[in-house]
Amino acid sequence: MIELQNICAKFGYKEVLKNINLKFSKGKTYVLLGENGAGKSTLAHIICGDKKATDGKILINDKIVDFKDPKDSLNYKIACLHQRPFLSDSISVKENLYLGTKDSIKSLNKKIPLLLEKWLPGINPKEKVKNLSLSQKFFLSLTGILLKEPETIILDEASALLNNDEKALFYKNLMELKKTDKTFILITHNFEEALHLGDYLILLKDGNILKEGPVKEFSIEKIKKSLFENNKNQEEIKKPEKIPNSSLIQSSSLLHLENYERQIIKFVSKNRNKGFALVASDRNFRASNPNLSILQMTGVYHTKLSKKSLIEFCQNLCKKAEVNIKYNEKVSALSGGMLQRLILSRELECRPKTLILCQPLQGLDSQSSEKLYDLLRNEGKKGCRIIILGSPDFPKELCQNYIFTNTYDIFGQIKLEAL
Repeated sequence: MIELQNICAKFGYKEVLKNINLKFSKGKTYVLLGENGAGKSTLAHIICGDKKATDGKILINDKIVDFKDPKDSLNYKIACLHQRPFLSDSISVKENLYLGTKDSIKSLNKKIPLLLEKWLPGINPKEKVKNLSLSQKFFLSLTGILLKEPETIILDEASALLNNDEKALFYKNLMELKKTDKTFILITHNFEEALHLGDYLILLKDGNILKEGPVKEFSIEKIKKSLFENNKNQEEIKKPEKIPNSSLIQSSSLLHLENYERQIIKFVSKNRNKGFALVASDRNFRASNPNLSILQMTGVYHTKLSKKSLIEFCQNLCKKAEVNIKYNEKVSALSGGMLQRLILSRELECRPKTLILCQPLQGLDSQSSEKLYDLLRNEGKKGCRIIILGSPDFPKELCQNYIFTNTYDIFGQIKLEAL
């Protein structure tokens, strides 16, 4: 059993977690739900040793433990799979699975084919990781974790990168894994997923536990009421207003979307001075960097400003994005939703003629998604051309133009140079 006693986390000036007390019993699936910035990922990072709590204790089977890094937590059979796993792109699938394991090569060669058949059917073990889609990398990383035979697995927004078929495979295999007495801690924004997979729900808000209990005590309506009772009632929303001047490009293949995004990134980098702006799907490393300060990240296009002017610019940008953080704090202190809002505000400050957003709903809760739609509507009304590269979960009825493609290169259907 894992027990958290009075866990607090404060990063810079922000108190992210406040006296969290939880117990995770063997063989159950616990789901952490909450708005962006509620503290879900921070809690997961503390349990798996990625981050240190400011205060409080972690107990494993009634014994106090102190995790200095993820290797320490793995010694206690705890592993975490982040939304964007870290893999070595230059080597093969099988070679990646060899990394970080204590088993002999002979033993691994017996286990790896069985796990790949289950989680990555049809994949060639000799395939270079750089040729895999994000969803395939996710399953590869999960396979690597399962090779280490942990008893507790933390899944941070696991299904965000998966299409419908991949989600079905993930759910099916996860339900089978639950029968092996493993403990799962699942972070998700998907209420249906939470109720389907979970045994116990924990609702977080502003760093506090709002409600917790067995899944049978919750419904989607109760979850929404608890999390968003002070926000606009979603049931009152009528037919959504379209985003003016917008185009949506969708594909059921995430590999196709990733390939197209790479082409878009190259194009925008060469044509930014022609009025193009971009919010990449990988907000952490393509659009920013966790090690930068907020000042450095927001001021990347304004390096000629004096420091005083740059600080003022940064503070105003944070205010517009509704992000409560100091300019000298690290980007790593931001939640995924906060980071996206700040990057989007940074791009819009350049007054682009064309704004391109890649997979903009990744990591956003329903309320944050609604705010994003409103912001895009306002920009579209001002004359900004908006292009959205999205997986099938993006509501196509919101956009004026719609292109669905399963081809690897869609430049024949839409020419960026003409936008």
